[in-house]
Amino acid sequence: MSRQSTRRRRLASAGVRRRHARMLPSQLGSTPPKNKVGRRLALILASAVGMLLLLAMLSGLGVAIAYNDISSKLQPRLAQVNTYKAFQASHIYDRNGTLLYEFVGAGRRTPIKLADVAPDLIKASIAVEDASFYENSGVNYFSIVRATWANITKQDVGVGGASTITQQVVRNIIFTKDERESENIYNRKLKEIVLAQELSQEFSKDEILELYLNEIPYGNLAYGIQAAAQSYFGVDASELNLAQSTLLAGLPQIPTLYNPLQYVDDNRVLPGMRLPKDLWVDPAYNYDEVANVDKIAPTKFRQVDVLRQMVKVGDLTERQARAVVAEDLQFKSQNVSLLAPHFVFYVQEYLERKYGSEVVANGGLEITTTLDLGMQEMAQTVAYSRILELEATDRNIHNAAVVLMQPNTGQILGMVGSIGYNLTKETTTPGEEGNVLNGKDNVTTRQRQPGSALKPFTYLAGMEQYLATNGASGLTPATVIWDVPTIFNPRGVKYEPENYDRKAHGPLRPRTAVANSLNIPAVKALKIAGIVPTLDLLHRLGVAPTSLANSPNYYGLALTLGGGEVTPLDLATANNTIASGGRYFAPTPILKIADSEGNILEEFTPTSLAPNPDPVDVSKCIVPAVEDYELGARVPNGTQCVDGRLAYIITNMISDNEARKPIFGSNSVLKLSLPAAVKTGTTNEYRDAWASGFTPFLTVTVWTGNNNNESTGNVESTTGGGTIWNRVMEQVFASDRMMTMLAEPYGGIETMPQSFARSYPGVFSESICEIPGPFGGRSEELFVKGMTTGGNCDLYEKISVVRMSARRGDDPDAEATNVYCRPVAGATYPEGSLVTLYVWKLPESNEDEKIDLTKWQDFSSASSESDIAVSSIDINALPSCDSIIVSTPTALPTPTLDPQAPPTQAPLQPGQLGMPKLQGLGENQARQLLYSLGIRPEKIVVDYQGRDRLGPVFDQYPAFAVVSSLPGPGAVIDSSTTIILGVRGPDTAPPPPQPTAVPAPQPTAVPPPPEQPTAVPPPPPILPSP
Repeated sequence: MSRQSTRRRRLASAGVRRRHARMLPSQLGSTPPKNKVGRRLALILASAVGMLLLLAMLSGLGVAIAYNDISSKLQPRLAQVNTYKAFQASHIYDRNGTLLYEFVGAGRRTPIKLADVAPDLIKASIAVEDASFYENSGVNYFSIVRATWANITKQDVGVGGASTITQQVVRNIIFTKDERESENIYNRKLKEIVLAQELSQEFSKDEILELYLNEIPYGNLAYGIQAAAQSYFGVDASELNLAQSTLLAGLPQIPTLYNPLQYVDDNRVLPGMRLPKDLWVDPAYNYDEVANVDKIAPTKFRQVDVLRQMVKVGDLTERQARAVVAEDLQFKSQNVSLLAPHFVFYVQEYLERKYGSEVVANGGLEITTTLDLGMQEMAQTVAYSRILELEATDRNIHNAAVVLMQPNTGQILGMVGSIGYNLTKETTTPGEEGNVLNGKDNVTTRQRQPGSALKPFTYLAGMEQYLATNGASGLTPATVIWDVPTIFNPRGVKYEPENYDRKAHGPLRPRTAVANSLNIPAVKALKIAGIVPTLDLLHRLGVAPTSLANSPNYYGLALTLGGGEVTPLDLATANNTIASGGRYFAPTPILKIADSEGNILEEFTPTSLAPNPDPVDVSKCIVPAVEDYELGARVPNGTQCVDGRLAYIITNMISDNEARKPIFGSNSVLKLSLPAAVKTGTTNEYRDAWASGFTPFLTVTVWTGNNNNESTGNVESTTGGGTIWNRVMEQVFASDRMMTMLAEPYGGIETMPQSFARSYPGVFSESICEIPGPFGGRSEELFVKGMTTGGNCDLYEKISVVRMSARRGDDPDAEATNVYCRPVAGATYPEGSLVTLYVWKLPESNEDEKIDLTKWQDFSSASSESDIAVSSIDINALPSCDSIIVSTPTALPTPTLDPQAPPTQAPLQPGQLGMPKLQGLGENQARQLLYSLGIRPEKIVVDYQGRDRLGPVFDQYPAFAVVSSLPGPGAVIDSSTTIILGVRGPDTAPPPPQPTAVPAPQPTAVPPPPEQPTAVPPPPPILPSP
């Protein structure tokens, strides 16, 4: 037998707490050492001294007086047992009771009643630690003498040790750390003996045993038997079997040595031990008959000690004990359970700010949160899958974040801080640094630029201002905002935003402008609403005071295009306030917190779902200052923070699929199977792609991008955040369990609103003038009392002009085109030359806004629903007819079914451009072909021709098809050539000829482009004047 194996078993079977080398198993227990005169003499002397001491303690008056003196001085310390609060781990659960995480400070501890502990564990603990527990007075004097002798003779004390269970309770509960570790051992032992005896007088044996089983350390950060049972075996202490009980009962003697987890195999199994019948019960047994003894863990030898004692005291038969030690023991995985980590640590930060880190770590809090783990894991999976899809197409986008909130409660139902908590990915883009994916960062609480996602709040602020000023400023749903190239110069720094499609779309109303996410109207709306009122509104809605905290001048007019920074949680809260009818509900992660005694520290109390009787008054919505907010101050839940009527109107606008159709189409990812309001946002260079929206019962905000803020591969909002938003919403709709959970505040699915209300008190519908064209077809709008519903009809005027022919250059054979002049009173003009035009009343420039019509590509407002097409011709720029020579206009060509071939001409020379054949194409298709050849838009003139001019040819072409062109096919053209398109007009009465009218509906519809990024970076902050 090797020395190493012998020493291993010594350490395993020894019953003392000393760490120095121990004797062989054959030398342990009751077997006396070899007879030696010196040791026998020492034993006699020690026994004599011990007896004399005992007699003195029992009968000596002086000793009794001394004992009473010590006892009286120590008596107050017994009160510590009644007030003692051992540290306990805190637990955090989802709303359905699933454990998310255990906050382990000093260790794990879960208090348990003695009645709830397995009887086998109680028997095993008493047998190995204090066999006379129920008979002794709290002190076993024989064990003390035995331990004293062992100390003198340098022998082991055996299995039981000198301290009783009661003494261990005194040491662990009453003594301070300094007393346990540094006080003189004799003084400490004397106090321990006195207090143990007094404790036995004050408390019952069962109470003392319960204290012991809840306090004693079992290793692996487990304190108390309940924590040990859960930590090692994943069961409650009441469920421990005999094998598990006898193993755990032996651990407290030397927890670090006997910790079984350091000896288990790869499958977390501690193999059993085969012992010979009867022989092993003798403490002198040397284990020679045990196979592979060198490989047996110290924990198993310690279990043998426990079982030997249980046999000795009659709790088990030898056969039962031998069968127990032969069992393989399976231990639970020690992987720390951490579900929804970003949310867990968000809650931890909240708790530590409110209760302190010590209470959270060791206070035994039981925390029930608002999180729905099923919804959380679904959103996590959706986000992760979508990012993988985009990565597979080399779009350089690697992360996403999702927030799910409940309207009318503010409860956070899901918080996906990244696609994977343990995932990390470094950038591979030249010139960039950092991680594109840093999974441990909780992006839901990180500030990012929101792009166009703030636009609805801009229009909402404008409506607020209109009511606040009685119409002196602000806007209404009927306000016309001109989407024309504009240079803003409010602070001396030129600012010229552009729409994503690099086009301008003429006169629009707020509904169309916000639904189609147009930039120029949004900037004008912010200028109308005011930057300060808009910031104030955003903070009232729920954007934290720590976000958008700079001065208004820092953001400027770029605020509405994403020139500031908010967190996904900010944006979710703001939209959740709108979804709640304008009532604010703070982001709420907690349903209930109980302390270690079961006392409720806080509990979420739902606010009434009944509408606010005065949804107009927002005077009680006072946003706390930053310093107060950081200390936990919030606007009270249910406070009306925006006029409920206006919240209803803006919801109606951003849930209008028809209004967003010109840009997003009729079946984009923003259209769900249930009605939903939503706004997207894409920042400059595609760094962030957002979608944030809500139904009456759920708010979802999604961010996609890279942690290091580098550009993605043209991932705009619908491709990134919009797709995730759609999938998350639809999966919630399809889940009966999730929908039932969401319906709880409403009393059930049957009474939960699944569509937005068709009406709202104080909101009424009124007819408005229809703006011609695809962006302005709405004839009704919503208003509240105090808003002007009329006006805005005088958008264009009908004028008479003289149409002439003009020729390019001096070539008498050059093709003719239309030019106009203003007729002079009293003059006569050739027959057919006096025509009527519909012309927009274009906005005029002022010192704050310069309208740049030279950059305006003319647009067509004609549509199949409109009889007129309005031109953007500047009537003030038309010359008077008396300043030019008026001649008979050259007749424009009349189309035929088989137009004659162009006159024979010399072949095109290298570098020359020939006129393509356009007959039969749709107007827009013809334009796109000409654009691709380098023809400038202003050089294309459209001549709409009706039945009166086309005759029978009119019925042989669809509306808006090209029937002729000048120059004709094959003619030499260049970028400066004016090209006239003869276009078959609509079936209704023919509109007058247009100078430059653009894209009308064409035979083959072209899908609308997706939203593109806001192409305007935030302006730099203004430095203070010297």
